[in-house]
Amino acid sequence: MERIFRSVDFIEGNLYEDISIQDIACASNLSTHHFCRKFKCCFGESPVVYLRKRRMTLAAKALIEEKEEILSIALNLQFNSQEAFTRAFKAHFNRTPARYRKMGDALSFLFCHRIQTTTCVKKDV
Repeated sequence: MERIFRSVDFIEGNLYEDISIQDIACASNLSTHHFCRKFKCCFGESPVVYLRKRRMTLAAKALIEEKEEILSIALNLQFNSQEAFTRAFKAHFNRTPARYRKMGDALSFLFCHRIQTTTCVKKDV
């Protein structure tokens, strides 16, 4: 399970970088297929979904706490355009980034946390 924890550390250290599932799997020293299976078993979602949720959390936090333009936030978090970012943000938070910023509401944040190894082992058996 320490390998999966290393992958989470890798994700957390590279949220603003263009990383792939292969990069994350490599950080855990597992094959991509085996890594994705283990990760989903431990977290209940794929590494891609986890990465997207973490980036959405950073975006939401930046929208509330910073004056940075929405486009800058989108590009910093590896979205190709403000349109793509807005679609993803609205799908996650059910409102556009501009509306979210205007409301000033911190909703549905996903903070990084370690899971208990026993949880992974039970599900993995």
